[in-house]
Amino acid sequence: MVGGFYGGFLATICAAVLAHLLLAPLEDAADWLGLATFLVSGFLISGMAEVLRLAGSRLAESEAIKQHELKLRLFVEQAPAAIAMMDNEMRYIAASARWKSDYRVEEDIIGRSHYDVFPETPERWKSFHARALAGEVLQAQEDAFERRDGSVQWLRWEVRPWSRASGDIGGIIIFSEDITERKRAQLALSESQVRYRAIVDTALDSIVVIDENGVIRSVNPATQSMFGYAQEELVGQNVKILMPPEEAEAHDSHIESFVRTGIRKIIGIGREVAGCRKDGSIFPVDLAVAEWRDTQGHRFFTGTMRDMADRKRVEEALATARRLDAVGQLAGGMAHDFNNLLAVIGGNLELIEQRVNDDDVRQLVRRALEATEAGASFNRKLLSLARRRKLEPQYIILNARITETMKLLERTLGENIEIATELAADLWSALADPGEIDSALLNIAVNARDAMPGGGTLRVETANVSFDDKRASKFPDARAGEYVRLSVIDTGTGMPQDILRRAIEPFFTTKEPGKGTGLGLSSIHSFAKQSGGFIALASEQGKGTTVSLFLPRAVSEAIARRAATNRDQAPRGDGEVVLVVEDDDQVREVTLKRLEALGYVVTEARTAPEAIERLEADASIDLVLSDVVMPGGMTGYDLAEWVSSAKPRVKVVLASGYDRSGGGRESNLKIPMLGKPYTREQLARTMREALDGPPAQMGHTSPVNT
Repeated sequence: MVGGFYGGFLATICAAVLAHLLLAPLEDAADWLGLATFLVSGFLISGMAEVLRLAGSRLAESEAIKQHELKLRLFVEQAPAAIAMMDNEMRYIAASARWKSDYRVEEDIIGRSHYDVFPETPERWKSFHARALAGEVLQAQEDAFERRDGSVQWLRWEVRPWSRASGDIGGIIIFSEDITERKRAQLALSESQVRYRAIVDTALDSIVVIDENGVIRSVNPATQSMFGYAQEELVGQNVKILMPPEEAEAHDSHIESFVRTGIRKIIGIGREVAGCRKDGSIFPVDLAVAEWRDTQGHRFFTGTMRDMADRKRVEEALATARRLDAVGQLAGGMAHDFNNLLAVIGGNLELIEQRVNDDDVRQLVRRALEATEAGASFNRKLLSLARRRKLEPQYIILNARITETMKLLERTLGENIEIATELAADLWSALADPGEIDSALLNIAVNARDAMPGGGTLRVETANVSFDDKRASKFPDARAGEYVRLSVIDTGTGMPQDILRRAIEPFFTTKEPGKGTGLGLSSIHSFAKQSGGFIALASEQGKGTTVSLFLPRAVSEAIARRAATNRDQAPRGDGEVVLVVEDDDQVREVTLKRLEALGYVVTEARTAPEAIERLEADASIDLVLSDVVMPGGMTGYDLAEWVSSAKPRVKVVLASGYDRSGGGRESNLKIPMLGKPYTREQLARTMREALDGPPAQMGHTSPVNT
């Protein structure tokens, strides 16, 4: 019983031998039968004892296994992590509550196959399970599990075998962690970083990040293009490299003061400062600064800078436009009456000049006429400046105009100024008002003379130039195209940049009171813009000034050359009947006398309705010379339209010192237009051309034409 089967077997034999040798020898058959019976009984008892021992041992082993598995199941089920325990057939033995929650399992899964519970299990995972059942330990930090409903769970998992108490592998345990939210946060952060980088890299504004010591940590591409530095030239440098010296000196103290006191002077507020490019040029910058800290608590500053140079130019242009508009309002209010007065004065002086023979008196009249023309020129500048005067563009050869004007310039500038010309031989023709070109050249030359009180050189140049979009962008009013350039260059005192920037402002002048109106360059600038061109100024103190006038190239060279040679003398009338329509009595009176002196028969009317009555009553009228702005409810345009339809044989000429009502209607009129005040030659030529030309026509707009 103690030694088990083999011990009992030996004990039985020994007992039998000793009993019969010492106590009862084997003498007969009964003794041998008793021995056999003893041996068989001993063997049976030993066998039964062995069976009982083995059964007890196996029962204890089975209980130990059950306890071991029970402990594993309890561990799995009560674990706060997602854990599942399977046997060798991948049937669930245990699963934690977190496992069921993470994988949205509601039914009882104990005893069911893992692949029945999750049929979407990928084949690669099945291979991992097989390897774990063979004894391997496998894991993954990130893995995607695509569920049947199309959703994706990101998991961190580990698979390892578990062993029975006997040491053999009983199945596998899967440890997993649902990291979907963390993965989404990482992806969102990554996308955010990509978006941030894209925004920063494509931003038109400069973005610079510096630390609290002012050292540049990063810059975007716009910073490189704005300041002219490469990225490697900026990162690691103090941000003062982007500032002019006077602002760089105060920068560190600003940061130190903010760090020490927290008082904001720029941070979170923004202001306009000066930036300094790599080439040393200074330009205005709109700066906004934000403060932030990284995850370690280190302080950084992000500066966003916008180049304000273009905006400043636009603001200056807008301010100039507003000043021009104010001048235009002033000019418009006075132009009509002023030109009528000049027309009366000039017309009467011309009539006086024709009737006197005294040379001294004629000289006095000529001086008065010159003063009248000067007043008319001043008024034209005001109207041109305000874009209220209708230009009379013609095809012209600029070199021919300059050659004619040079004679006047020689007398105007004086002997101490040398005049030189450099005129392009193949110069294109231009389309512009010839009188405005003469006036512009004279104005520029007079300004140059005043800038050279001790004498100097005035050079006049012409050239053909072409502008593409890139080159044209350097000038505020320029457009891509072909231009004829007229440049006047002097060797005078020049202008500082602050004066140069204001040179074209109306009424701005650096001359002494009474020596300049401040309208010279302003009127030239306005004339150039109205003509489709622009002007450019360049000046340096002590080295002189260059004024360049760019006029658009004309389309027809032949027309221009004919116009340059066609300069007839004032023609006379031949008894034609002219109806003068003018509400100003004095202007009407002098106009009648001037026309009579030119050989015309004249009649008169004060208003357009009165003129219509005369035209209906008198069939002998050949031409109507009418003012544009008149009382009576009808303008000169209205009268011209009536004549065009009711009296197509009658020619029409309109005259005006300032048209406040026509708007764009003059563009539809195919009739001559006289600008008050006009000279005798202008009146005579316009009348003759109108009488010899086709009848007055109105360019009516129709739906078909539209």
